[in-house]
Amino acid sequence: MPDWLPSVLVQFPIVVVIGLVAHYAYNQLKENHAAQQRRDDAIHERLAKLAEESAAAIVKAREAELQFLRESMKADLTKLGKLMSALTKKLSP
Repeated sequence: MPDWLPSVLVQFPIVVVIGLVAHYAYNQLKENHAAQQRRDDAIHERLAKLAEESAAAIVKAREAELQFLRESMKADLTKLGKLMSALTKKLSP
């Protein structure tokens, strides 16, 4: 029997245990990474949906504001027209 064989046989169980631990740790890291990726994807989807909803709400609010300004301008123009008619009647002989 060669001299190196007993030392290899003594170290073999340690190498097997270290290999199993490394394999287990690798699988745990891989599962944790996959779970983190799923959480990140879910967060990204929620943020994208929230951004779309916010953009739609901003557009709707801006349209309402513009509509209010248009109506206000029309009312002001009507008032100015009536005022000009009244002033024209006062100035006309």
